[in-house]
Amino acid sequence: MKTILLMTHFESSVFRAIAESISICSKKRGWALHIITAADAENAKGIAESWHADGCIVYASSPSGLNLKNTTLPIPAIYISPAWESDGKLTVSHDSCITGCIAARELGDLGLDNFAFAADYPLPLWAEKRLSSYSSELAKRGRTANEYDGNDLR
Repeated sequence: MKTILLMTHFESSVFRAIAESISICSKKRGWALHIITAADAENAKGIAESWHADGCIVYASSPSGLNLKNTTLPIPAIYISPAWESDGKLTVSHDSCITGCIAARELGDLGLDNFAFAADYPLPLWAEKRLSSYSSELAKRGRTANEYDGNDLR
C-alpha cells in the first residue's frame, strides 16, 4: 500500500474541498493518506523525513503566510499552487484568468445587474489576474464589478 502525505492548511474553503477530493481519490486507489499541517519549511522537511511516505502532495502557500514553494522535500512531491511558476517542480495550479472569465459569464447568464469581487489586499498575483479577466468579461456585457477588500469582510 502506498503512503501519501498531504501537507496543507485548512484556512480556506477552497482547499478544504481540494483536500476532500484528494482523500476520495486516495481511498479509491487504496492509498494510506495522512493529512498534516506544517508550521514552516523546516518543519515540513522534518515531517516528510520521519513519516517514510512514498510521496507528498504539498499546498505551497497559505493565507497566513506559510510558504513552501522554495522547499525541496526528501521524498517525491507534487505542489499545488494558485499562481506561481513551477521552477522545475511538479506543480498543479489553476488558471486564474479562465476562472475569472467563467465566473463573469456564469453570473452574467443569470441576468444579474450587480457584481462584486472580494480578495485580501494587497491583491496576490492570482487575484490580480482573476479580477482583470472577470472585469474584462463583465465589461463585454456592459457591467462592472464592485471591489471589496476581503480583510474587511471578516
